[in-house]
Amino acid sequence: MKGYRINWPEEDTAWKVLNFEYDELSNWHLLTELAAFLGIKVSNDEEYHPVLWAELLVKFRSRYGDAEGIWLTRTKAAAVKYYGEYGGDILEYEYNPRLIISDLGEDGVFVLRPRFIN
Repeated sequence: MKGYRINWPEEDTAWKVLNFEYDELSNWHLLTELAAFLGIKVSNDEEYHPVLWAELLVKFRSRYGDAEGIWLTRTKAAAVKYYGEYGGDILEYEYNPRLIISDLGEDGVFVLRPRFIN
């Protein structure tokens, strides 16, 4: 599949991005999404669980280490909408849909190990 964004991400180490999203931005839905990605069943709630989150990150890092992961949109128009505030070129990536960790619909997908095309 192809994905798009404008400008390089400030951070592209997957576990660091996920941890920032969870701890700093309160995107607690990532706990259940990361658990599902790892094949671990957890309750589906929207509360902060720092101990469980830390355990999931350890498991993620043991499997994937410092693999790259970034937010991409599915369309160029969405890339302009969500990442194009300051302009820049549209960057194009290819990714395996089985490596989607979080899917926010039009807002984008967080994918592991995308391949930069242009």
